[in-house]
Amino acid sequence: MTMVTLSLVADGGAIEGHVDAAGWCRCALVQSAGTTSIGAETLRHLSRRLLAWLDKPLESPAGQIEGETVFGVVSLSEHHYTLYSVAEGRDLLLLFQGPDTSVVGTLRLKPSHQLAWRDMLKRLTLDPTSSPPD
Repeated sequence: MTMVTLSLVADGGAIEGHVDAAGWCRCALVQSAGTTSIGAETLRHLSRRLLAWLDKPLESPAGQIEGETVFGVVSLSEHHYTLYSVAEGRDLLLLFQGPDTSVVGTLRLKPSHQLAWRDMLKRLTLDPTSSPPD
């Protein structure tokens, strides 16, 4: 199996992942302030969770962060980061909460980002051996 590199770009940075032969995707939040390793999950599980979130971003209220109602997206193994979302108009904010419950970063997905993420994740879910285009 060819190693797949995942790069989900949005305003404020990107989620980058490297997938090994077993399908395990090690993820990092890349922002101008630096790169934070946020954990790992199987590519299949990560893709399905992100696609479900993009299809219905306000379906799973998970509580509040800084007084704002947030919705659950996915929790990652190893480093135990959790991703939550908030809607702002047509944009989606993706909040990255560390194991100590602090928010370590935020990405803003405009509608064009949401479409690009959906296309890439669907392609990877259907054919996890194909690398996304550069």
